[in-house]
Amino acid sequence: MWNWVFNAKTEFDNNLYDLFWDQLLLWLLANDGITPGSDYALQTNTANLPLGEEMTFSLLYNGKTPLSAAPTVQLRHNGAEAAILSLNPDPSGDSASLTFTPRAAGRYEAVTTLPGGKELQVRFLVFREQLERTETATDLAYLQQLATASGGRLIEPDEISELVSNLLLETAPMEARTRLVPLWNTALICLALVFLLAAEWVLRRRWGLT
Repeated sequence: MWNWVFNAKTEFDNNLYDLFWDQLLLWLLANDGITPGSDYALQTNTANLPLGEEMTFSLLYNGKTPLSAAPTVQLRHNGAEAAILSLNPDPSGDSASLTFTPRAAGRYEAVTTLPGGKELQVRFLVFREQLERTETATDLAYLQQLATASGGRLIEPDEISELVSNLLLETAPMEARTRLVPLWNTALICLALVFLLAAEWVLRRRWGLT
């Protein structure tokens, strides 16, 4: 199934491989993530969040009466205090939630304290997404534009052997060619000699030389 991710016709953000595993994990985490015997549960919408995206926290009530005042969520980043967030009751009355956008990558821990003193905590990881490693599919449209703008052309895989053969022909050593052109019997040399001889004769006559 993982081979389908690299198919040129597959949407990177909606490929079947990731969809299968996402749905499988959601199925395994059924029943709202509340274990039997638990009255409340604190959840996040994901355990791994790309930097710059929103994280959603949800406090779920397992059939219990909603709290009169939703507790706050204490957020820690790499063990240090990061923020104190307020949960907002949902209109359905069976949960409370909030959204938060982390500003730094690292490990986070969210802790909330219920009125009875019980603490609920959840951990998640914020990472910097490197698109050059995650989006590995070839962008043919961009490559075509780049080739056109630079005066080149896009080479298909089946054209590589022909391209290599043409490059080898162009780089093959060539024999030096020399062309000998005689100058003594050209019209330009003849005219130059006639002019020099005539100039010499005129000057000698003017200066009285023999």
